[in-house]
Amino acid sequence: GQVMTDNDSAAVVERIRRVQASRFQVQLNEEEAADGVHLGETLGFVAIDRGTTTSGDVSLNAIVTGNSVTHGDTTVNFGSIDSTANPVILSDMQTRDGGDASTLRHRSQTSTSVTLFVEEEASRDSELRHTTEVAGVLALESGILVSGNPLQAAGIAGDRIGTLATQVAINQLTDDAIAYWRDQGFNTIPLESVDFQITNLRNSAIGMQFGDSIFIDVDAAGHGWYVDPDPSTTESFAGMDLYSTIVHEMGHVLGLSDLYDASQSADVMYGYLANGQRSTGPDVDSIDQFFQQQGDGRFGVR
Repeated sequence: GQVMTDNDSAAVVERIRRVQASRFQVQLNEEEAADGVHLGETLGFVAIDRGTTTSGDVSLNAIVTGNSVTHGDTTVNFGSIDSTANPVILSDMQTRDGGDASTLRHRSQTSTSVTLFVEEEASRDSELRHTTEVAGVLALESGILVSGNPLQAAGIAGDRIGTLATQVAINQLTDDAIAYWRDQGFNTIPLESVDFQITNLRNSAIGMQFGDSIFIDVDAAGHGWYVDPDPSTTESFAGMDLYSTIVHEMGHVLGLSDLYDASQSADVMYGYLANGQRSTGPDVDSIDQFFQQQGDGRFGVR
């Protein structure tokens, strides 16, 4: 957890305890020399199940220690995070066994471990010994955490046969991609403010959406991009279709989810795109279901 506002002049830390599957208790703990009465603050936190997983384009491992972390050094081993040399490490105490204001500190870290210790504040006395606490540790690659999965290139890339992504190419296709979703009956106003970023996504990822941002892999996972000068025409081509990728990620901005049934492999929301493939129309049943879930009475959109 992290205190995200500054409503009271006294130094404060958050303390978490009684962590359960769907809730926990939190209390603000002022420095000992303060009056112990603190104004309300906004608290941000990350809640994630323990274990190794991938979120969007980011590999991570969440670990909970035993009740053993004190003012002395405790080394937590989290293993390799997809061979990342300098993983991002977040940590916090998950118990409040010691009553003194304190926080969890990192003394050193490697690519596979971090050394923790509890540091008490010393505004009232110089005694810094702290009893045992449980700590939560999250080690992850730097990147963007998203709830869904990136659009993946189907198949292994050989020699790159398409071009690299450019902002000019994206701008060239944006209006056609917005028009595609407008023709499906969607309110496309949210698409007008989408921010495109060209980046180097990992492994076979070629596109990813987060909020109103869309990330495009610079070389389409090694395949290269095909930039169609006229998406309304149909012709054979080589490379990953930038138009289909933009339309797919815009679908996420509008609230649609990935599809993974092989029978839907031609659908624009299918989670994989093949080299030389132009995704066709959306799955009508899926869009009808989407509008029903929105409760706006829009059914049977064609």
